[in-house]
This record gives sequence, structure tokens and C-alpha cells, in this order.
Amino acid sequence: MAYTQPFYINGPSLSSATTVFDDAALTTPSPNGFYSDGIVTREQVSGALLPEQICTACCSDPCSGWTITALLGTVTVRYESCTDQSVVEQTFTGPFDESLCVVYGTSPDIIFGKASLVHLQDCGCCIQDCNTYTAHATSGSIDVSYTDCSGVNTSFTLSSGTLEFCCKNNTTPTITSGIGFIGFFGCDCGE
Repeated sequence: MAYTQPFYINGPSLSSATTVFDDAALTTPSPNGFYSDGIVTREQVSGALLPEQICTACCSDPCSGWTITALLGTVTVRYESCTDQSVVEQTFTGPFDESLCVVYGTSPDIIFGKASLVHLQDCGCCIQDCNTYTAHATSGSIDVSYTDCSGVNTSFTLSSGTLEFCCKNNTTPTITSGIGFIGFFGCDCGE
């Protein structure tokens, strides 16, 4: 049975970490077992992480989900699109946080500007009914309008900070007032 709880690692990512811990002080190694960040799975034995495992044999959808994020500026990214089955160049103007569906085994390239690229998952892009987004209020409060997982148009006000919310697949949440941005967080939702 899979458990979702906070775990702590001694590296910037699960791929580069050597141990998974139960505490933020990194003093109590987590129990033996498999740990995953949704992309990479690694087994921990006696406090040591074994080499990463990426499930390519089980992949029925030859696509990978990525996000590209920037707070400022213009960024152009080139990638092999699963949707178009061709190489695509796409330009975004910050602030933005967009999802990309690329051909499995390839990765997007930033050809102009500066942005963060994050690999979300292999074996498919968002095919679930509901996706997780994150609203970021960068200067005062923002009002967000979106379609919830039941298909109902709804909205909320975020006074400050960040808030995760669930949005129906193939719909786009929008900021109706205020300054901030909405980021794609993941291809499923805990709702």
C-alpha cells in the first residue's frame, strides 16, 4: 500500500539523494522500502538509496509531462510535441507556469530567455479528469476563477501566498483581478 507523507532527502532531488529521512534534521533514516517523487522510484535498504528506477517497460503512453515556469521576461522553448507529433517552438511571457506534453525520452530545450523546467511524469501527460494548480498572489490579493472537477464554475480570493486547488482537465483557471500567477502543479488531484 502506498503512503503519502512528508519525507526528507539529503539532496536537491530524489535522483541525487543518498538517503530518505523521517525528520527535517536528517537524523532518522526512513524505513526500508520504495520511495518515489512521481517520476523516479528508488529503494532504500538500511538507510541507503539504491539506483533509481524509471518504469519504461510499463509505459503505454509514449509521452512525458513537463512544466515550464518563469516570473519575468519572455521565454521560447523547443520540444517534440506529443499532441502535434512534431517539433514545436512556443513563446511565453512571464509570469507563467505552463504544462508541456513531450515525446517520451526527449526533453524540452529553452532556446531564449530563462525559465525553470520540471519533469513531472513519464508514461503520459494529463489524462485524468482533474489536475492540480497552484495560485500565487505576488502583490496583494488575487481573485481566481476556474471550473472545478465536477464541472462547476467557481472562484476564490487568495489574500497572500500560495494555494493549491483542483481544476477540471482541459479547462484553464484565470486570475480575474490582482497580481499573481497560476501554476500547473500536477496531473491528478486529491479531491
